[in-house]
Amino acid sequence: MTDEEFSELLGLGQENATAQRRYDEQSAKAKAMRGVAPQGRMVGDYYVAPHPMQLIGELAKEFSGNRMRQQSENFGANLDASMGKQNALVLRALQRNRAGAVPPRSVGGMPAPAEGPMMKPAPFNPYAGD
Repeated sequence: MTDEEFSELLGLGQENATAQRRYDEQSAKAKAMRGVAPQGRMVGDYYVAPHPMQLIGELAKEFSGNRMRQQSENFGANLDASMGKQNALVLRALQRNRAGAVPPRSVGGMPAPAEGPMMKPAPFNPYAGD
């Protein structure tokens, strides 16, 4: 994987994490906004209907909740597209590396792993002298 692809992959990962948080927050807000219509109540022996302003307020909350739900669906679609782009980038890099076009790169200051069979370290014996 080239340095440009690696940096692009890291950037997409950050964007995806941010988009996922926004999507979760927006979905939670939309769910909270959609509620139950106000109910009347009994006062003594008489039924008192809900005030008309309560009904209007619930309609406004329902409308806002539906609008937020639509926005969260848009965030979800953008997140899916970004994750697809990230996955395609990783797949291209894996296919290229499988063909042997790009040598392994060092990560975090550590040298790239050596080619060839790996040697097992000698077992640790706490009773052996130095």
